[in-house]
Amino acid sequence: MNITKTSVIMATKDNDEAMGKFYKDILGFTPNENGGWDKGNISVFFDRHSQAAVQALEPFRVMLTFSVDNIDEAHNELKTKGVEFVRTPAKEEWGGKFATFKDPDGNYLQIFSF
Repeated sequence: MNITKTSVIMATKDNDEAMGKFYKDILGFTPNENGGWDKGNISVFFDRHSQAAVQALEPFRVMLTFSVDNIDEAHNELKTKGVEFVRTPAKEEWGGKFATFKDPDGNYLQIFSF
């Protein structure tokens, strides 16, 4: 199997516009021709779904993790944009650093660096 790109479809109750704005304005994604948002080799799509909760019920179940060059700089940049962090940059015993934050639906996202 040759995987050429990664796409994620995120169900939302009725918050697709706020989600798109967050991913565009805060995380720097750009709109694609299919109604989603691209950054690097990933596309995200926000799909209204009647079974979706208003806020993520298990925000830690699946976490998009973005590799960054400097986690402390990325953390500070996102903080100045009003992003809510649930975990500030912390070093893991194996050497990498993670920080965890929320999107408008309450999904947890992470930034990561070695």
